[in-house]
Amino acid sequence: MTDITCHTFDSSMIADCVALYQKVYAQPPWNESWHSTQPIFEFFHNHLINNYFMGYVAKRGTTIVGVSIGFSKPWIGGMEYYIDEFFIDTDHHRQGVGSKLMAHIKAECRLRQHSALILNTQQDFPAQVFYEKNGFSVEKGLIILASSV
Repeated sequence: MTDITCHTFDSSMIADCVALYQKVYAQPPWNESWHSTQPIFEFFHNHLINNYFMGYVAKRGTTIVGVSIGFSKPWIGGMEYYIDEFFIDTDHHRQGVGSKLMAHIKAECRLRQHSALILNTQQDFPAQVFYEKNGFSVEKGLIILASSV
């Protein structure tokens, strides 16, 4: 894992991140498919142009193998980093890549004096165990609500 480096996400990385997103989320348990990469590209681009954007990648050599995109958000207790997407190339699962990227993110958040990292994930999916192993805990009593517009 010593060959894994972490970097701040920039616009030159969008195409590689779109391809990795497709690869990861086309596999179980998500099994997603797309008719076009355009919505995924727009998703990354729209995050990038948000003035509160924060994003990071993990690379093995020059290849992106992990991605975190999200944004700073104000809260009464200080700024928080909301992780909107965090994914690791499935060929690199269980090799410490995700934990190294998460440690990098936490260090960056401490430098920015953020008070917390927050995210949503599917309950009882493998990701939940990963996040708990990396210091996250389930906030009892909170639920996610959604509505179409």
